[in-house]
Amino acid sequence: MKLASLKEGQFVETGGYYTKGDAGQAKYLIVAAQAADGYGDHTLANGTVAVLQSIVGNVKQFGAKGDLVQDDQPFIQSTINGFLGKKIIFPSGSYLVNSELLIPFSNGTGTMLVGESRISTKIRLGTVSNTALIRLSASRCTISDMRLEGLAGQTGNQAIKLAPEDEAQTTLRVAQDRNLIENMVIGGTFDRGMSFITGPDVGGGDSSCYFNTIFNVDFRDNVLGGIVLTDGVNAGSSPSNRNRILSCEFSGNMNYGIFNEGADTTLIFRCDFEGVDFGTLPFTNASAVVVAANAPTSGKDNANVTIESCSFENCTRDIDNSNVRTMIITSNYDTTKSSFTAQPMIALGGVDFSTTTQRLPGYRFQTNNQEAGLPNSKPVFDSGVYLDASQSPLENYEADTPTTPAFGSFTPYLADNSNSSSEGQVYSKQMGAYTRIGNRCFFDIRLRTTSTGTLTGSETAKICGLPFTSKNLTNYTASAISGFAQLLNLSTAGSVSGLISANQTCIALRKWTTTSGAANLTVTEWSADGDVAISGSYEIED
Repeated sequence: MKLASLKEGQFVETGGYYTKGDAGQAKYLIVAAQAADGYGDHTLANGTVAVLQSIVGNVKQFGAKGDLVQDDQPFIQSTINGFLGKKIIFPSGSYLVNSELLIPFSNGTGTMLVGESRISTKIRLGTVSNTALIRLSASRCTISDMRLEGLAGQTGNQAIKLAPEDEAQTTLRVAQDRNLIENMVIGGTFDRGMSFITGPDVGGGDSSCYFNTIFNVDFRDNVLGGIVLTDGVNAGSSPSNRNRILSCEFSGNMNYGIFNEGADTTLIFRCDFEGVDFGTLPFTNASAVVVAANAPTSGKDNANVTIESCSFENCTRDIDNSNVRTMIITSNYDTTKSSFTAQPMIALGGVDFSTTTQRLPGYRFQTNNQEAGLPNSKPVFDSGVYLDASQSPLENYEADTPTTPAFGSFTPYLADNSNSSSEGQVYSKQMGAYTRIGNRCFFDIRLRTTSTGTLTGSETAKICGLPFTSKNLTNYTASAISGFAQLLNLSTAGSVSGLISANQTCIALRKWTTTSGAANLTVTEWSADGDVAISGSYEIED
């Protein structure tokens, strides 16, 4: 095509990029002479330019071969640059890249990298060191349906890095939020499968690495480990926050599966850890899940890490916990293969196979270490609960705190600093539902107004009417997360969350925007017809 003498206004279709049938076939519009990148757009012999006509990027239309011989990095990066915020497909093939692929912060929001499947699409990082195969520095992006591989003998490499483009800069507040990484295989000798790293604090405003979801990803044979969540070298008060790792598998030649080094409110749900038993670095005892006490840079507590419904098999150590606010729920970790430098706030589940009868630790509360089903007169139960065929675990016992879940509904309402429900507020949706387990209340709220009545516009918008009063403890704070918000009066794009302070039945709403960072959401910003769905949990008084 480059040698053709084609006229302006003509459309041309090719059978391939290099050869017919190589999956690089495309349609082009011939235009007058202009700048051409040489990857997707091409200057022809007569000076005209063939401009690619596509709403979906295809790396083979930009010259990537996927043959593990050619360095496809410049061709793939050119595709990404040409389709920022759009979908980019990777046809079947094995792509070699010898330097980092970047989805940039400035205009990369919404970019999608999608393979044909995690069997047929592979990207391999070549003979380089201390490099990420993909650096994801934007928000609301998707990476899915492919396999990412490293090479043996290369040190410091990792598959995906959710991090700022420049981790050392201190002048620009950045965000890597609400990204989705799913249906992947990550393996083949990376030092690390994936990391979450927060950007800098700028003028008291935090950068963010929030609400990212990792779903159905297999981490295999990563020499150091699977996932690290941490704060950045110039991070402020807020480390990586409210990220979710769901239905993932960690297996083979790993020193750790997940290391929560500096991240708040991480959810680890229905993950499988098998054979995490490799080496003595960075941890002397290889561990499936490691929760540190404090973030290394900001010094913030890694509060509210939840490990729920996970399975552990043939790991040197199942859980290594150093944080007093970790919650472990219905996971089959072996208590004899776990290290609790700090006792978790809740540990429900776990087994001890070293005894002739199975040990069920049940609930453990940090305040008095009481385990479910045992009499109140015994404050500490080092031996756990033992069962045999003739005994019910709760027979003839009572406990201080209800352990059977209680369900109910409540009526939430919008308020200002007065916490009043009778200032003329009008609603079109007003729903609240809760589940109480022990001394923790889980709730879901949907609230939509048609009028805010006489609420004071400059005051903090609150959702009040929670079914129980929060725990009256100095500096206590619980968080709520909004998965849906619309019709708010925000000047720039942002997100909504909430805080529940001590001895309260209200959620103080918060906002995060690209211009002002984190701040209180006012009644004016809620607007007359604001609509929010918000969920969370908090401790209540016994």
